[in-house]
Amino acid sequence: MRPAVPSRALVRMAITGIYLVRSIPREVQRAARVRAASDGTTLRRVLVHALREYAAGTWTPQPEAKVLEAKVLEAKVLEAKVL
Repeated sequence: MRPAVPSRALVRMAITGIYLVRSIPREVQRAARVRAASDGTTLRRVLVHALREYAAGTWTPQPEAKVLEAKVLEAKVLEAKVL
């Protein structure tokens, strides 16, 4: 049996340890890193900011179904603007 090796996982070294976030699609990781770089920040800062907002109660993730509905609606709006 092969030892469990984290693959396709976002791994971040920190002063307090290693943080492993599983099941994040590679394309999401890449897009987030590219956007962070273009915004002049790091993925670490983005994650810390998101965790602080969540901990403070100022941001709550939407259920997956609502996220998909919002993306479909956004695509339809963009398509209508193009036409």
